[in-house]
Amino acid sequence: MRYSNVKRALRAMIPAAVVLSSACSVDSLTVPNKNAPNLSGTQNSRAAVNLAVLGMLSLARNNEQGWLGSAAAYGREYWLMQPQFGGTISGPARDWKVASLNGSGLWGGYFRNLRDVAVAKQVLDTSSASLSAAEKSAARGVIYTFEALEQLHVILSRDTVGTVTQVTGTPTDVRPFVSRDSGYKFVTAILDSGLAALNAGGSAFPFTLPGGFIGNPGGGFAPGAVGFDASTPATFAKFNRALKARVEVYRASIGCGAPCYQAALTALGASFFTGVAGFTKANRALGVYHVYSAATNDVTNGYIPAQGQFNYINTTIKTVPNVTADLRYQEKIGPAALVGAVEGFTSDIEPTVYASFSAPSPIIRNEELILKYAEAQYFAGSQSEALAAINAVRTLSGGLAPRGAFTDANDFKTELLAQVRLSLLFEGHRWVDVRRLLGNAGLANLRLTYPSGINEPAEWSVATSLPVPSGECDARKGTGNPALAGPGC
Repeated sequence: MRYSNVKRALRAMIPAAVVLSSACSVDSLTVPNKNAPNLSGTQNSRAAVNLAVLGMLSLARNNEQGWLGSAAAYGREYWLMQPQFGGTISGPARDWKVASLNGSGLWGGYFRNLRDVAVAKQVLDTSSASLSAAEKSAARGVIYTFEALEQLHVILSRDTVGTVTQVTGTPTDVRPFVSRDSGYKFVTAILDSGLAALNAGGSAFPFTLPGGFIGNPGGGFAPGAVGFDASTPATFAKFNRALKARVEVYRASIGCGAPCYQAALTALGASFFTGVAGFTKANRALGVYHVYSAATNDVTNGYIPAQGQFNYINTTIKTVPNVTADLRYQEKIGPAALVGAVEGFTSDIEPTVYASFSAPSPIIRNEELILKYAEAQYFAGSQSEALAAINAVRTLSGGLAPRGAFTDANDFKTELLAQVRLSLLFEGHRWVDVRRLLGNAGLANLRLTYPSGINEPAEWSVATSLPVPSGECDARKGTGNPALAGPGC
């Protein structure tokens, strides 16, 4: 089913939900958000499960758009040069430090979808006998996997602030924060629960997944989108394991160490990762994607080349040695039709990663996995295998010469981050990877430089994490329970 069809079907079900709610109690009446509908109160049928799951995927796609732009700006990959920002935000760095770029959206959108996850579980648990036990388990595997992915994005955007894991389907229900470490453990556990559910899910889902999950993401992604077919519980489990590998690498780099790196290698072995020997220029884009279109009620990819979109690449990328000869630079960055200029900063290059309004965006793909594999091997396996993985990316993705052995861990990190910057440009990684591998000092080195050579003032330096939105803080204070206060509130 297309996302746009899901939205139309959800709209058709919403009036019934409102009527049922009002018939029971005026206090229970909730006017739904049609862009992120809540399915509580709809008929508990196969169709309701279908809409609950696909509605969850639709909102996850919307959230991904906010993440791509914000993470790219925080990581100083690109500048959003909208002239009006200079008149409303003090200081040029604010234009790309993103006070206005989804700082709050990278909270409300995720928790709105996590509430929908809770509702989807309820709909599934009370669904009619028209769904077999295997079909319910398969659907539950998809729900768990995306619950983990949305929670992961909260942790990545808030870092040491942590997250809220006890999310229910009631918007006014306030639950306590947990630490970043507890949040990561929750995510890994949910992914493992998803895997178990998928393994018990039989041979087919009780719904049709969007094109990006069934090997048909469409064109317009610069490396050439190659869809991995995750359309069955067995193959979706490989997508689940790819996400597990990403999470375990993140956990390893911030304190867990070798055990988590080993867990990542195990997960990679059960994912769709091709391995170093099987990695090619053609299959580097093998992965699972969010898809977009200009169809009525659907969503377009908002990160096309500038042409009125004000998206420009940070020109410091030109200082990378031999960068203009790198095939990834040539395919993902192009000359801007108009030179962007805001508050003294200029850029003459724009991203061409997403070439059209319908270009898909990767959730996770083979090229990311080989870089995660290299990191896990270097720190917990074979450093020669890590070098082989890095050189596969350099030569096959970048058209560069292979490099020699790493001199030490710092040399490896520098090389890894250089490959991330080019291989995963505008896919939501650089900000996260610099922070976890080099710490806040590494993020400080991403600071912009004025044309005069003066660095950004400290108060405009690269954000290490985002705060809890003021509305969330106010709601927590309103409970009168100090145990529910949010970090930093």
